[in-house]
Amino acid sequence: MFNNPFLMIDSFSFHNLSQKIKMADKIVIKAEELNNIDPMSNVLQKAGSRAMINIEGPIAFNPSMIERLFFGATSTQDIMQAVADVAKDSKIKSVVFKVNSGGGEAHKMHVLADMIHGLSQQKATATLNTGMMASAAYYAGSQTGKIFLDDKMNQTGSIGTAVMLHDTKGLAEKEGIKVIPVTTGPLKALPASGVEISEDLIQYVQERVNELQEGFSDAVMRVRPNADMSDGAEARTGKTFSFQKANDLGLVDGIKSLDEVFSMLEAGNKLAKMRRS
Repeated sequence: MFNNPFLMIDSFSFHNLSQKIKMADKIVIKAEELNNIDPMSNVLQKAGSRAMINIEGPIAFNPSMIERLFFGATSTQDIMQAVADVAKDSKIKSVVFKVNSGGGEAHKMHVLADMIHGLSQQKATATLNTGMMASAAYYAGSQTGKIFLDDKMNQTGSIGTAVMLHDTKGLAEKEGIKVIPVTTGPLKALPASGVEISEDLIQYVQERVNELQEGFSDAVMRVRPNADMSDGAEARTGKTFSFQKANDLGLVDGIKSLDEVFSMLEAGNKLAKMRRS
């Protein structure tokens, strides 16, 4: 499913996705179903001065059509394209990011976050969590002006970065296979199937994970300075939170319906226009 090993996805969502992958070989998809998919029609919707950008399901930089259809994956590139489209559309004044996602690949999430942050400097923006906004989905959604939930039990958080390393040396030895890496450096061929995961590799991956998380945390704090993104902070434990706790931690701003969020943005636009006049 994910082409990049560095993930920002809620553990519960990751487990559910793993179960779906195990069942994937039982699914028969007709070719015409693939041909009828228009990814952008699901991501971006416009009506008058309003635009809605949907972030649904697992986020992957370049998901296949089967991953889109069966797993409900959303492409990071499609979200970027939608943000760019809205940014240059002078008719659009209010933008809501409607999110129901456990997160996904870390690849290019810093670019998407910067794009959404830039859009929020130009137009009235908000994010609406309609079920779950976790990890990479929170990374993206946190960059709007406000964050709301449409139900107090919706889950927000799982802020963190992870890599799953699989040490298959024992399995290879059980099959009578001995893998001998011949490389130009101690980390070049790792983690390869059948090779022991070394402490050097773990340290290297940890450094990369920390680097990616630093960008995630910095992006959240530039918009939400009251949210504690320091190491060991409760918001950084990997937990997701329902409304009251997420609100206490500074991760969200309130509970509103989609219509209420758009109405709030439009009222702000009218007030700003009056001030300019």
